[in-house]
Amino acid sequence: MDRFERDPASAARPPECPDCDPPAQPDKVYPEMPAPNPDRQPLRTSPEAPVLPDSHPEATPREYPE
Repeated sequence: MDRFERDPASAARPPECPDCDPPAQPDKVYPEMPAPNPDRQPLRTSPEAPVLPDSHPEATPREYPE
């Protein structure tokens, strides 16, 4: 009854197929992902680069002194 738990040779085999070899399993399965496109990589800015505002300069109204 507990033959599959005690016998290390058949522990990897399913109980319904004790004479079959267990299927070879890869170490890890990675999902197939395309390589990243170097043209679509975001540009990395250096810490001393000026920080630009999120809005377009023409979209913000200018404040003129009176």
